[in-house]
Amino acid sequence: LRMPCKLELREAGDGGFEACGEASFEGLRADCGYQVTVVVGSPLLAGRTWSSAGVVVPQRADPKRWSVREAQLWCSSLRVPELARKVSEYAVDGATLLSFGEDDLRGLGLSAPFLLRRVMSGLKALGGG
Repeated sequence: LRMPCKLELREAGDGGFEACGEASFEGLRADCGYQVTVVVGSPLLAGRTWSSAGVVVPQRADPKRWSVREAQLWCSSLRVPELARKVSEYAVDGATLLSFGEDDLRGLGLSAPFLLRRVMSGLKALGGG
């Protein structure tokens, strides 16, 4: 499966450059997980290619069947790293994640109201919360 993507170089904090990319995927099946790797080729690379680290996209049809790693990836996608760490630390799978309520999230150390709203909204969209 090949999809076009946008890649640009941005100035990093150390004065160097870092590659930043964006891709949109259409037609992916919700009942399948995917391993995504970005491969870049350019005439400027003299025929060579550059590959990113792989990213896992978990199946989305049945989140209660998610492994601990898939639940952690979902938490990371919400940009709530402390929740992703706790999910990994306590081996929280999809079924357990979907059973979480606001009290559970507070018990895991989430206290900022905007983060609680973000996670609860995400859980509701998955069929939990």
